[in-house]
Amino acid sequence: HFIAKGGVILKPSDFQKTIQCQFDCKLKKVVKGIVRNYRKELARRQAKEVSFCELPEIVVEKLIVWDDYESEYTTFDVCGTEIRVLDEELAEALKQLPEQSRNIVLMFFFLDMSDSEIGEKLNINRSTSYRHRRKQMKNKQHTLPSFFLISSAVDGNENAIEKLLLFYEAYISKCCLRPFYDEYGNVYIVVDMELKGRIREALLKMICEFEIDEH
Repeated sequence: HFIAKGGVILKPSDFQKTIQCQFDCKLKKVVKGIVRNYRKELARRQAKEVSFCELPEIVVEKLIVWDDYESEYTTFDVCGTEIRVLDEELAEALKQLPEQSRNIVLMFFFLDMSDSEIGEKLNINRSTSYRHRRKQMKNKQHTLPSFFLISSAVDGNENAIEKLLLFYEAYISKCCLRPFYDEYGNVYIVVDMELKGRIREALLKMICEFEIDEH
């Protein structure tokens, strides 16, 4: 049958696609809002925080769980700066990029460098840096969760909710990436688990409140 929405006659398949796009847009808006607020909070914390290297060793040992396997990260050298990526899938995706494109992505997203700064460092113009970065982002295929999965999750099906969160796992993890510098100046790209937890909590609330209006 057909579903009338806002004066427009929609086929069931069109309606379902609309809901999929609305859900995807809403979810990403929630994630970006949480990330933005978290970064503001981190900026406020910095004035009160003490560097790890200034803490007594006994205190640091209580705060950090040390990983005994040094080979569990992948190292990338970007113009003399060593960046260590702990996430295997991210590291593998970076390996597939041409060297210049990989360097631009690493410098922009992980070293917080602007296109102008990247251009100066790599001896290319600003627009070239921007084009390389946008090209790699567009190359990522965009897919949406199924209407059935969204509908089941909104109805409170716990299994569907977990599957929905798993569908967006890679996107959420990417949004939670942040650089961590050790006392030797090495850069590690890590997933901020505190931020990830906040995002999960917000998304659980968003899923419960999401409305599928068939009228």
